[in-house]
Amino acid sequence: MTTPTLARGVSASSAEAAKAGTRSRQRHVSALLAVLIMAFGGGRLCAADTAPVCTLLGDLTTATISLVTLLDANDVNRFSALGFTGLTVDACPAVYTTTATFNNKDGSVVLSRTSTTLSPGHFGADLPTFAPGGSPSVTPSAPKTDETVTLTFQTSKCPTTVLGDCKVTWGDGSEEYVPCPDGSPTQVTHVYGTATVAAPYNVIVRVYIQGDSDAADVASTPVTVIGTGTPVLDPSSFRITPLLLPVGGSVSAAATATDPGSDLKELVINWGDGTNTSYPCTASPKSTCSLPATASHVYSVTGVFAPTATPADAAGTPASPVPLPAGFVVVYDPQGGFVVGGAWITSPPGALASDTAQTLTGMANFGFNSKYKAGASAPTGNTEFVFSAGGFRFRSTSYDWMVISGSRVQFKGSGIVNSQPSPVYKFSIMAEDGGSTPGSDRFRLRVFSLAADGTTEIKVYDNFVGGAASACASLSDPSCDFRAATTALGGGSIVIQKSPSGRRMV
Repeated sequence: MTTPTLARGVSASSAEAAKAGTRSRQRHVSALLAVLIMAFGGGRLCAADTAPVCTLLGDLTTATISLVTLLDANDVNRFSALGFTGLTVDACPAVYTTTATFNNKDGSVVLSRTSTTLSPGHFGADLPTFAPGGSPSVTPSAPKTDETVTLTFQTSKCPTTVLGDCKVTWGDGSEEYVPCPDGSPTQVTHVYGTATVAAPYNVIVRVYIQGDSDAADVASTPVTVIGTGTPVLDPSSFRITPLLLPVGGSVSAAATATDPGSDLKELVINWGDGTNTSYPCTASPKSTCSLPATASHVYSVTGVFAPTATPADAAGTPASPVPLPAGFVVVYDPQGGFVVGGAWITSPPGALASDTAQTLTGMANFGFNSKYKAGASAPTGNTEFVFSAGGFRFRSTSYDWMVISGSRVQFKGSGIVNSQPSPVYKFSIMAEDGGSTPGSDRFRLRVFSLAADGTTEIKVYDNFVGGAASACASLSDPSCDFRAATTALGGGSIVIQKSPSGRRMV
């Protein structure tokens, strides 16, 4: 059986659907004309035609046929017109009644004949069709790839009609023939594979009579396939600028995600300060999505923030948040106070990376001060740290930033180890001013180098030994237990100087 196929997104045309309804009436008119022609001595409709019908101009629904020329056996025009009237079609099985009248050129009636034809389960009203309420439908109508969909439909036919197969075209390039149902609904299942492009499709069902290559009826129903491939955000595309800014300043963001399911819905930026912004994906196709040029955020509080970007698709496929490769956004108050500390801690075993046995412990002394000068974007100050038992001495060479949050402070910069000019290491200090309560001041020093990728931290010293080199690296990290990450002072104190307004910086 050979029938036309339709491309994805194309529904069954009204012309194709109407074809089944008109085909039966054409056949009946043709058969009646052939009978009438034989009654007139073998005449035919056109000299060059072998088919019984030469020209059919009119509305086949009412069977009013005009401008049909009848030629005699010698191809001489003997009659002016042939008119058809009164076509009636009874219900299943179809019975056709048609009256045909021949007129002479002078208008006189030559012959009027009525024909009644009983269709043998092949024409007209007895053609199978979709039953009332049985038109094709697909559930779910918006399936995910790899999800099974169910097509349901039901046909209706006369008892004398012998059904062939029904052809189902799924719209994704696949099709199949299934037995046409009669009297009860039938269900056919299909899976749109992971390679299916997420898009709208039309599922088309064609009903056939046994031995007939023309569809007796055709209908379609829409289905929208949603991809389920996990969306991926390229870490190298995730940028926020600037990374260091005064409180109240604005940053801009850029990021690009891709989705094998081609149904990206949005990119969500968690700015790290408790706020999230969702940016809808509007480009088509939705296999790639980028933040708009207007993506920005205002930081209204000081802090060290760790933004993340997360792509999401329409199918709800979970995607992991991607951290900012640059690490942190630092928001400082250039009008803030200053910090100073002079004390000692007991350096715990495992703090010094060069200690192969990871057993060295003992007193470690430190002193530091840090403050912002008017109009400066980086603080000034000095930091010294000495762990004699481990032969480890660190001295700062520059500061990058400082953030005061309540009774806690964090600042970051660069420095050298054991007075060697190279290499230059990065460092970060977290500290807490516990006020007048003895033993409540706390301290943490991280000294580390960067791997060749420029982001992976390699531990040199860290008195928090409960995690990786970058663990609990920010005051704003909600997963960080500050007290667990810092060490209580064995002696001395840390002071966070109040701002000029008399308030601690928040």
